[in-house]
Amino acid sequence: MNISWVLGFLIAMAWVGINFALLKFIVKQAVVTRSRQWVPFLLFLKFPVLYVGGYYILRSGSFPVASILAGITAMFVIVLIVGVHSLWRMEQQTGRYQNSPI
Repeated sequence: MNISWVLGFLIAMAWVGINFALLKFIVKQAVVTRSRQWVPFLLFLKFPVLYVGGYYILRSGSFPVASILAGITAMFVIVLIVGVHSLWRMEQQTGRYQNSPI
């Protein structure tokens, strides 16, 4: 495994992490706090800048596509595990989901 594979993996994980963090912050600002002054700037940062950056990372050919896909997949698995754990911990603390059919 060479350094470009490892860098592609780490860059993909960072890209997904930044993307997820911006999405979470945008939803929190727009829906929860109803403070929408930063939402247009964050939407501009998230969609054109972040996705064009991701396109050029793929287009550059500096990193193997498999490493980028592995990094994206690993980050999604981490987000899924953390989300399920957070729901489980919330249920343990509050008992909210005891009557849930799932």
